[in-house]
Amino acid sequence: MSLIDSTYFINDISLDTGTYSDIAASITKYERQLIESIFDYADAQLILDEEEGAFEQAVINGDTYTISGITYKWKGLANLELESPIAYYVYYYHLRNLSSVTTQVGNVQANMENGKNISFGQKIGASWIKMQELLYELQSYLDVTYPAKNFYMLQGSVNTFDL
Repeated sequence: MSLIDSTYFINDISLDTGTYSDIAASITKYERQLIESIFDYADAQLILDEEEGAFEQAVINGDTYTISGITYKWKGLANLELESPIAYYVYYYHLRNLSSVTTQVGNVQANMENGKNISFGQKIGASWIKMQELLYELQSYLDVTYPAKNFYMLQGSVNTFDL
């Protein structure tokens, strides 16, 4: 079972989640991909299996931590605010994959009858940046609370050309 669901895709990362949406498949695929990219394999599996340990539950549900007398809150990968680095990561890859369809004659893009196709590069770029911001919050939390745990930050940025 996934940590997030289609309800996370609201506001700036709104997606069609209707009957014919394949967002559930994207969540399953890219949630696992992200978590296995940022944690050791063993820790990733514990988080994906939603184990009951303190570390796993804090990463999933959030926790508070203190730096120099100031208390901060890590919201968690799954939270009531419906803001998760997983959702932004899924959004990025889901939209990137929807930009065209590969057929026997090459890549094609849908032709809108009563609309105009526009670039979504700014939206996916912004979602990548937001995902990184949330992962920096996770990294800060882990550095203070679980310094022995390995965390691998996703590096780099993206632009409209996916570079």
